[in-house]
Amino acid sequence: SSKAAKKAAAESARKTGALLDALTMLLLQSREARVYLRTAESQGLRYLCCRLCGGGAGTTRADAGAVKALPEAGGGFDLDDAPDAEDLPSAPLATRDPDPCRTLTAISAAVVGERKSKSIVLDQGGLEAAGRFVRGACALGGEEVTNSLDTRVAAARLMLECMDDELDGQAAKLVVAKDAGAIQGILSLLPANPLPRGGVPAQAMEAAGALVREICSDVTCRKALLRLKEPVTSTELAAAAAEPAEAAQGHGKSAKKGKKGKKAESAVGPSVATVPGSTLDVAGLLASSLDATGSAADPGVYRVGREAVTGAMANLLFSEEFRLRFALPTPPNASALANSTAANVAGVGAAPTQAPALGLLRLVASCVGGGSNVASQWRGRGDACEMALAALMNACLEETGAVKRCLVEAGGVTAMLRVISLPANKRTSIPMLVRTRAAGLLDRLAQEAGAAESLSTVGFFAAVAAALARNWADVQTNAAVTTNKKQTKESAAAAVSDDVPSYADCLAEREHLVRLLARIMSNTSTAKAKAAAARAKETGGVLALESDPLAAAAAAAGVAEGQRDPRIALDLKGALAILEKANVLTILVECLPPAATNGRGDVTAESVIMPPPTLTASLKESKTQIGNVLKCFIHILDQPAGPAALQLYGAGLPERIVALLANSKDASIRKNSAIVLAKAMQGHPPANERIRELRGMEMMMQLGNQIA
Repeated sequence: SSKAAKKAAAESARKTGALLDALTMLLLQSREARVYLRTAESQGLRYLCCRLCGGGAGTTRADAGAVKALPEAGGGFDLDDAPDAEDLPSAPLATRDPDPCRTLTAISAAVVGERKSKSIVLDQGGLEAAGRFVRGACALGGEEVTNSLDTRVAAARLMLECMDDELDGQAAKLVVAKDAGAIQGILSLLPANPLPRGGVPAQAMEAAGALVREICSDVTCRKALLRLKEPVTSTELAAAAAEPAEAAQGHGKSAKKGKKGKKAESAVGPSVATVPGSTLDVAGLLASSLDATGSAADPGVYRVGREAVTGAMANLLFSEEFRLRFALPTPPNASALANSTAANVAGVGAAPTQAPALGLLRLVASCVGGGSNVASQWRGRGDACEMALAALMNACLEETGAVKRCLVEAGGVTAMLRVISLPANKRTSIPMLVRTRAAGLLDRLAQEAGAAESLSTVGFFAAVAAALARNWADVQTNAAVTTNKKQTKESAAAAVSDDVPSYADCLAEREHLVRLLARIMSNTSTAKAKAAAARAKETGGVLALESDPLAAAAAAAGVAEGQRDPRIALDLKGALAILEKANVLTILVECLPPAATNGRGDVTAESVIMPPPTLTASLKESKTQIGNVLKCFIHILDQPAGPAALQLYGAGLPERIVALLANSKDASIRKNSAIVLAKAMQGHPPANERIRELRGMEMMMQLGNQIA
């Protein structure tokens, strides 16, 4: 009877499910089992793929079994890996898989670390089938099938596992990236905004975010995403085809029946475009999920997923085509952008609460802004904060400057200032990578013209100077730990890894901070900065500064004496005073390579032309940092006999600059070194005498046109 048949089918499905569960556990625990499943005569892996692709869920790849050319082998072919007849893909089953979730899970376990197994899944059409099962619903064998959340997550995990391969991973990424339905299904796994009261399963966000992150890491896949359109169902296409006739009939009826005709027309709703769908807004959907989970009662539940989503956004922003979207509340009109100049596009603004870039900025601010316990705020947001800063740095490379303007207007400068200005008791709670990227983002925002007045202030400059001093203190702590011979290797390694940043991390942060100092000092002599200073004096320079990071930074640097407003525009005299009190001048000199000495430890005319002492790998300075340090010296020596210049001379600046001029091969560094020497010689006789003693003047004359 039918009842007995149903009972037997249910019992068979239960046994099959139990076997698949046991097989999955075995495959996860044993590599030998994974190899056997692929190589055994029964061809178990192929059967699982045929089962998954049954009922039209997937088809074998047309190029499966083709011999691939090897350019590195002189254009030959890899005949050793050419498949035999028995290795060619098998036809899918006629009936659809009754339990795709367990089948997907078993195949995912079978391909872990197995490149050949992943190739079989790809050739059998397993990823095409996974692309159908990752959707909320799909059509199989003429029947609409609704996929459970577990099935969709299992499909996403199989895709992700197949992408984890150096050789065939890109092929797997392209298969998924070109499937608009699969991408839409993956993105629909992300939490919607607003978040439901009970929240959503975290594993769905984790799987979808990690999958999009992998896809967006490949430039070809990012280009494929740009061409994807929102899928349109067959019902919508039929409605679109019938719409012209219905519109004509409705128009005739409206002419005769007046209001009745208008009512019928409004009930139809917006017309469906004959072009299959609009552009798929990948960036907007990622940003929406980030905003949704940010308002969760316990963001820590979504910590892994938020990190994956922000990582996907950072990878997406490697392509210029996606960057403008992060400054806009809605996707830009492709045809309008194609016919617009850069100036016109730059004027397109975004609502402060809608632009994806501002969502990333809020995420960073929530980690380190406000409150007394930074460590508690870091919980649930920290890992995502690192990737959010990376995404913002990539977004700021947008050609029109719209993203930078958006961030500056929303208070991005102040937000990053809070990160680099954290006091010592909170500074150790924030990873070094976050502080480095915050300084880098601040440096990129400093290039925006709208940020010029806020950057060229006493408080901001004091905050950057104090951050540089703390950075140098971290360097000294690291050096003391690693060079202390009384410690054993084990204890030294433990000390270095415990809240002590490496020299390489400190150098990366210092490069950004020094560049900021040079950029701000170059603005102190501009007409705009002088005008801002004049306006500040006219208004009395008194503003409310409660809980203001600028005021705190200025007070910490000792420049708020006499109730001086830290928002007053910075001039050269004020900048030099800040550098002196923060002990930054000596640090800037130490950033240059030391001059070689003779046997008695003295720098002489004979030793200064020798290459600097052999530097360890951790003490090598970058050309970028040296160039920005020299720019700072050029501005400082506008007052060559002032207290700041005297402090530089006492720290050994003449010797280091002459050695740099003699040994550097970089034209810009040589030119700026010559400018520094010339300013010192013109304004301070003792420095002039020392430079001539080291034959610095002779070097400049010999170089001649090379430094002109």
